[in-house]
Amino acid sequence: MFASVALAQPSRLRVLGGYGLPRSLLAAATLSVLGFNPPGILFAPTPADPSGMRCDGVAGAGLWCLVGDSPQSQAVLRWLALVVLAVCVSGWRPSWLCLPQWYITASLAMALPAPSGADYVAQIMAMLLVLLALGDRRRWHWGPPRLAPHWTGAAAAALLAVPVQLSIVYLAATAAKLAQSEWRDGSALPAALLNPSFGVSDGLACLVRSLVGTPASAVATWTVLGLEASLGVLVLAPMAYRRLAIALGVALHGVIAVLLGLPVFGLVMIAAVILSAASSSAGPRPAGQPQVPLLKESGDVLARTAD
Repeated sequence: MFASVALAQPSRLRVLGGYGLPRSLLAAATLSVLGFNPPGILFAPTPADPSGMRCDGVAGAGLWCLVGDSPQSQAVLRWLALVVLAVCVSGWRPSWLCLPQWYITASLAMALPAPSGADYVAQIMAMLLVLLALGDRRRWHWGPPRLAPHWTGAAAAALLAVPVQLSIVYLAATAAKLAQSEWRDGSALPAALLNPSFGVSDGLACLVRSLVGTPASAVATWTVLGLEASLGVLVLAPMAYRRLAIALGVALHGVIAVLLGLPVFGLVMIAAVILSAASSSAGPRPAGQPQVPLLKESGDVLARTAD
């Protein structure tokens, strides 16, 4: 009986490395934005948008635009979103919560009066994660998932799209920086670090000022450009090089998050780099492997099916 049930289970696609950690990091990034910024700060009124929210076109279908701009409804919505995102961070029931996570992330990116690049990257990555998580019937998203055969095509498409999308982000950012004379002459990085809105602390600002106009300033600026360009290539390279991309991406975005006070941007980009290193394997059993699973293996299949 066990053997016949096991034989009825077709081969499955395994996502090597899993998607649990990047999904939790993306949820944590959106969670921190909503948790540390009440609606009055997130959606500050502007002349173009008196309500503080962009609700024209497709954005009108977003969560914040649907509930209106009354303080009570915004407060209830904020806490509901925080609870959903906290559960997403924990990894519970990815197939149930992947769509709500994407909808909250996308709604926020569309409604914000001045969204950042991190908001758009988080929106895209959350959408691609839906293609991986919707066919995943596990209770928790930690560890390598096994996706049912009817879902392997969508999952494989997502695993191909993530590194391509991320490569475009990095290479486009590098090209945009190179188009500016400040980046070419090596003065852009010190200027960013000394920005009064999001620059370094007063203690580090003295050190940065001492480097302005020196060769060290140009070296640091071009190092950032080189890392971004390298990441744009490495995320498309074979898997061994994508693991190198994770190390470089964590280092680059971790330093940016600490020095410039941009933790949300850092979390989103680190999550995207880790997700780009996921791969998939599928296919028939290797030659010489028994076609009828052992009794214990068949019991495991039944347990996973019941789960």
